[in-house]
Amino acid sequence: MCRSISGFLSALVVIAVLPFISGIVAGVGIGYVGLSMPIVLALIASLARYLDLLEKAFIIKKSVLFRAISEAKSTNQQER
Repeated sequence: MCRSISGFLSALVVIAVLPFISGIVAGVGIGYVGLSMPIVLALIASLARYLDLLEKAFIIKKSVLFRAISEAKSTNQQER
């Protein structure tokens, strides 16, 4: 389903891990964005047909987290 690099490494894994590796190498927070952003953008462009699926997954995850936070706040308020 997902396009792969070298037949075994998913491009999504590379997109997720590359900024962290660049940050470790650069040693500063701003450095990893500058080093990895051109590569990450090229990889994202190569996965253009999957972006709608990624967007839906992000929205679903965000709504689940929002619901969990709302429930935690409401139970916290009820305990007071």
